[in-house]
Amino acid sequence: MIVALFAAAAVSAAMPSGAFSCQRLMAEEFAGATQDDFIPSVMGTFTLDGAGGYVHPTGAGKVVLDKGLLRFTEGTMKGTVGAARTDTKGRAYILIDKEITDPPQALPRRFDVVCYKK
Repeated sequence: MIVALFAAAAVSAAMPSGAFSCQRLMAEEFAGATQDDFIPSVMGTFTLDGAGGYVHPTGAGKVVLDKGLLRFTEGTMKGTVGAARTDTKGRAYILIDKEITDPPQALPRRFDVVCYKK
């Protein structure tokens, strides 16, 4: 019997809310645990209101949930695409591809931005 070592991250079907602090993943693979190697991201921290709005230190704007993806449509984060996920420890995060405007893969990869809920 073969057992998968990494299950796909749980995906949220609802608009997330709360404050999220962003970091860039430096490890080759994401373990979803304390041993992951991160550096600070220029994206910093932002707050989602759960109703289509966000606030970032550089301004506010709109975000929509479209086919499981968070698409920032207005404001300073316009063009950013992310996805709500849950890591192996049950912690909520927003995954943003390293290219920022590309839809993210199922799990974070090296240089992707991981924004953990505070």
